[in-house]
Amino acid sequence: MFKQTLIVASLLSLLVAGCSSDQRYKREVDGNDEYLKATELKPLIVPKTLTVPAASNEYYIFPVTTKGEVGKAVDIRPPSLPLPTIADSYVTYQSGMIKFDSPSYANFWSQIPAILSTNNISAERNDSSVIKTGTRFVYRTDDPQPVEASYLLQRKLASGREYITLELVSLQRMGQDIPSAIERQYYTNEFFNLLMRSAVVPSQNQAVN
Repeated sequence: MFKQTLIVASLLSLLVAGCSSDQRYKREVDGNDEYLKATELKPLIVPKTLTVPAASNEYYIFPVTTKGEVGKAVDIRPPSLPLPTIADSYVTYQSGMIKFDSPSYANFWSQIPAILSTNNISAERNDSSVIKTGTRFVYRTDDPQPVEASYLLQRKLASGREYITLELVSLQRMGQDIPSAIERQYYTNEFFNLLMRSAVVPSQNQAVN
């Protein structure tokens, strides 16, 4: 009896561990999606002996064409945000591009190559105005397959400010391009935040001294 109880307990623990390691539920709609299999409405056939009420827009249901993913394929994870850690800096994300405005004394651009090297990310191009990364692999617990991403950073200096744009060059999973706007936003912001977390920023007084 003790052995049987031990075997059952072991199987249950393995089952719980297996379920807890699968985090894909975080990106899927929770619920029954049988409604997606519903047949389309058929046109109403009115017998000639009946009078049809006058049409009214108040009750008319306009046809809707659905484009994009539906059901379990919909990614419900919230979009991420770029988070600047440098004082007196500003960042925006729009249309697949991050625009970062920081004081030039922070010397953020000069730190990027070292940050890439520390995180095992190669640089295909690296000069005073352009940095193009090689492919990096990103692993997430809520994604069954790693993502391959590469980025382009460009820099301009003006009036004591450093203006940097960050753009996602390629994003693939298992050799296939990822068109999802949410995923492209996530992996662009995730890379920017990686750079921010590793940046060492002196104060303005330290920079002057």
